Amino acid sequence: MIDHENYVNTIDALGDDVLTDAILTRSFPETFSGDLIDDKVVKVGSYSLYGANDIVNAYFPLATIVQTYGFGYALNLLSVDLPECLEVANGGFQHCEKLIEVNMPKLTRLNSNAFQYCKKLTEIHLPEATSVPSYTFGDCLELEVVDLPKVLNAQGSSFLNCRKLKTVILPSATYIVAPFMQCPALEKVYLPAIEQLGTNCFNQSNALQEINLGPNITKIDANAFSGMPNGVVINIPVEEGVITGAPWGGTGATINYAHPYVGPNGETLDEEGEDQ
Repeated sequence: MIDHENYVNTIDALGDDVLTDAILTRSFPETFSGDLIDDKVVKVGSYSLYGANDIVNAYFPLATIVQTYGFGYALNLLSVDLPECLEVANGGFQHCEKLIEVNMPKLTRLNSNAFQYCKKLTEIHLPEATSVPSYTFGDCLELEVVDLPKVLNAQGSSFLNCRKLKTVILPSATYIVAPFMQCPALEKVYLPAIEQLGTNCFNQSNALQEINLGPNITKIDANAFSGMPNGVVINIPVEEGVITGAPWGGTGATINYAHPYVGPNGETLDEEGEDQ
């Protein structure tokens, strides 16, 4: 990450056409090499840094949005520090294949493919994000830690082929549909606030051992558990026959009905889903 106390703007020397109304534009020179720093940029414009392969670190303390493919295919980008960023548009960081550090503590809105193919990203911490659209973290091959405490829903293939993801905890998610397909290392899933599971949630995640659902679950869509390995244990804190949507697939799974929710650290919930 860039030194916040002793940084020097690097965009100033690149010419007036690089910034238009504080928006970084596509006129950014492809020959730029090194750290990209500016305290005037409020938007990273669409395709403005697309294919800018010699940028190593980026720090824009006032930027509030990364527009479509703003950093797309910046193949050597290592870190991005956008402390005021609220939104990453479609493909904002797609194919930033060496990206390892992301600081966006205020980000609330992710769009499809935002970090797809960020192959070296091992951790993601987005404390204010509320949704994970399709392919957001697809093919993040090294992703191991997912910290998304306020996410309410995860859409189709949002974590597709995250090959090192072992444990998933989405403490606020109420609805997911096909987010964890082809996650070959995924073993345990914790969804304490879940209300509905969509189709194919864990298809071809062949190491899966345990799924823990909270007491607010009311619907499991047809084929929600299709494509899972035999022997998966599914813990559901409601009585058999209460949940709609069958057949659910997962014919080789063991479903424990009326099983109290127990989180990864032994925490439990009451019947209203509150911590005990």
